[in-house]
Amino acid sequence: MTVGSTARRSPGSRVLVPLIAAVLGALLTACTPPGGESEPTPTPSPTPSASTAPSPEPSGEQSTGGSATPTGQFFRGLPPGVESVPGSAGQAGAGWSDAERQLFVVTFGSSTCPLVGVGVTGSEEGLLTVELVETGGDICTTDIVPTTSVVEVPGSVSRDDGIVVVLGDLGEVSLPAWDGATVMAWLPNA
Repeated sequence: MTVGSTARRSPGSRVLVPLIAAVLGALLTACTPPGGESEPTPTPSPTPSASTAPSPEPSGEQSTGGSATPTGQFFRGLPPGVESVPGSAGQAGAGWSDAERQLFVVTFGSSTCPLVGVGVTGSEEGLLTVELVETGGDICTTDIVPTTSVVEVPGSVSRDDGIVVVLGDLGEVSLPAWDGATVMAWLPNA
């Protein structure tokens, strides 16, 4: 090429260059948050898990969309010492904890909006009623995972005796006396 000569563009490049510029502009606009803030906002993402083993720490405060029980004691997975769930088990169960005045309540449902036991709403001779509350926000995953809540039982309830545990509106289970190991009583599969 000599000075003063002009390069010739092909007709395709006259269309392609503006098209690429328009696509890049649209992508940059789509990536800009509302209000134009340039700082990214960290959002925790749940870690997928194919295991039903308990989490090492309560997930109530770390779980996306979830909230903790008043004592912050719920976690994704089964209670320590419970390796599996019988095939005939339904959507919830209860079992004594190693701790003297605590009961494990296990529910199955969304990992981001779990149904958790938040406390005992009634206690009669041989009967304990556990209040269940769905936690989470407006958007819940459709996975089915176990979530274990730990609820305190009143001093009038002894784990040396078998009791009936009413699990919210889900049903009731007959929990045998504590025998030194976590034994779960499950609702029947519907």
